[in-house]
Amino acid sequence: MSSSNDDTAASAPISFVTPVGGFPTKADLIASIVFASVYGLAVAAFLWRLINSRTRVILPVLCTFLVSVEQIVVFSLRANAGAHPSSNLERDDFFLFYEQASFGISFALLGIDLTSLLRVSLVNTTLADERRGSFDQAERRKQYRRLSRLYRLLFAGVAVLGALAGVLHGAGVTPMVIIVARYANAVFGALLLGALVIHLQRLRGRVMYLPGSSADLLTVFAGLLLVVPLYRITIIHNRTPLLPPNNVPDITNQNALSSTLGKMCFYIFQITPEFIVAATLSVLDIRRAFNTGIHGDWRWSDKDGIPRLRLGGAHIKGVGVDPKRHSKRMSLEDDDERTLYTGLLMPAHVHMQQWFAGQP
Repeated sequence: MSSSNDDTAASAPISFVTPVGGFPTKADLIASIVFASVYGLAVAAFLWRLINSRTRVILPVLCTFLVSVEQIVVFSLRANAGAHPSSNLERDDFFLFYEQASFGISFALLGIDLTSLLRVSLVNTTLADERRGSFDQAERRKQYRRLSRLYRLLFAGVAVLGALAGVLHGAGVTPMVIIVARYANAVFGALLLGALVIHLQRLRGRVMYLPGSSADLLTVFAGLLLVVPLYRITIIHNRTPLLPPNNVPDITNQNALSSTLGKMCFYIFQITPEFIVAATLSVLDIRRAFNTGIHGDWRWSDKDGIPRLRLGGAHIKGVGVDPKRHSKRMSLEDDDERTLYTGLLMPAHVHMQQWFAGQP
């Protein structure tokens, strides 16, 4: 009886958790070159806006820049692997693990940037502006920042799960452990992005002074990113049989996701939505679209004054800024401008008292 069980176990096919995107083949060569190139253009556009002081933004879209650079590396390696497919089918290939970790975290990192832009938009609605009749709302601002930090923490958790799932490919663990980690990454990511889409639409109609264009743009971005984890949920259960005697993956098997259809689905549902979001955030004038500055709203609280959401860039509707003392091209070498800079950093209640008293 024991001998029979041993024979059955020995004859059972050995399988390997199929990587998202399938195994690199020559079919990946052209697509990988194309995406490496267009991501390169997106990085160039980001750097161009970074050079221009009127469009310079860093912190609110920092993750977008990092994802774009990483995707250039990933697709360059994938193009090389596609050009030499016979030598890139080893299960312990470092490129495979790195690639899978990258695909697992990219949509979550982009989600972090969406929450940063949402935070800027919401905080803008709490600032005082005489022309629209709004007063400083410190308590609401505090709540919005807490909400943003919660979203960022959850997206960071999804990214960690994605990185863990990629690393586990080379950790010698059982396939089921890898699959569970991948499902956790995809399911939590889908739930979080779905919640963000719903929340954005609820905020759009309920938060006074929240620009509908900003909310709609973030909703579209979150909806596009939602496609990625939903696609991953449908394919991450696949296992590829390993062929003896060298245990090389059988890429002709339908579960290997290396067919033409499998590759098309990967590039359409995993890569394209991420690229659209990353490229748009790289090309778009973020300062004007979200009425923000180089660092967005990054402070923990108002203890040191309301942070300057707009630093020498586009001022949409002048929210929170006295137009009489405002200059688009601020020079800190000028005494009057230095006074303005200092005034914008003073505590909110002092700033408001000066505004209504008509003091410079």
